[in-house]
Amino acid sequence: MSRTIQTHFVLAEFGRPEIGLTFTPEQCDLECAFSGELGWQSNGGPHRGHPARSLPFSMEAKIDPDNGPLLRLHVLGVFALHAARDEESLGTLGASIQLNNSRDTVFRQDLLNGRHYKDARDLTPLDQVNGDGTSLKTVGFSMVGGSPVRVDLINIDVPPDVTVESIRFKDLGSPASFIVFDFVLEHALAKGCPFHVHSGGISLGEIGSSIRIGDRVKFSKALEQMEAAVLATEDLDEARGEAAPEKCIGHCWRARANWKRLVRSRASPRLSGDAPRTSLLRYSKRFRGRHRISSIEPSRWWRGTTPRTSRTRV
Repeated sequence: MSRTIQTHFVLAEFGRPEIGLTFTPEQCDLECAFSGELGWQSNGGPHRGHPARSLPFSMEAKIDPDNGPLLRLHVLGVFALHAARDEESLGTLGASIQLNNSRDTVFRQDLLNGRHYKDARDLTPLDQVNGDGTSLKTVGFSMVGGSPVRVDLINIDVPPDVTVESIRFKDLGSPASFIVFDFVLEHALAKGCPFHVHSGGISLGEIGSSIRIGDRVKFSKALEQMEAAVLATEDLDEARGEAAPEKCIGHCWRARANWKRLVRSRASPRLSGDAPRTSLLRYSKRFRGRHRISSIEPSRWWRGTTPRTSRTRV
């Protein structure tokens, strides 16, 4: 039985111009929110002196590796201006999308005229699978220089087991000019402890503080988080690994409750009500120094009983 990979979407950040075109698709297959900010436009133009010839050739977007393995890259933009047959021939290598780590390029996808982009002023909607791990689909229309243009979404499959730290979009000097609105990164949910600081839920460090202050709401959410992680797995060994911290958390919570009950049973009646908190702390310190918990049965904590203590002097 195949297991469905759970994914989440993240928008990559990159430098944007002060003036330009904005676009947000009304309907899209991706379950994510687009930025709606100004799009970046690359160099281009059919002849020397064209205004697009003064635009930059490349830009770079950073990726947070803690978001999990990168499965697919979705690029929202206008692909491309000045790409008609009388301006640029079919098969021209117009741009390149490079995935880099700290040392070199781990993956590169070249964009070819007629396959990965077409003249954006041709308003015929596109929906094609190219057979090289990419697909192209029209998601809306916009206006550039008073003329309507087509806005497409390029989907690129990323090879497995590659570490990506940045995305570089590079125009290769052809007449085609590309407008990029958003880089949408589709990450696989990283496997591991559901209490990891980057898991999106309650981290393991917060559980200790919630036990100390008696925050039952946060502690209940942590137990629900653990239960959801166990139910989500289909592997028995993995489920055992996920369930191991739950028993430790339950022991900690019941140990805290039993310790408070033990101290309360030994405390003086004069410390009840609005007595200073320092007096109770001072008494509990004396009690901990005078007695040692020598034998504890964790199985009894699940039934809410008080652990046995020995009267041995320390």
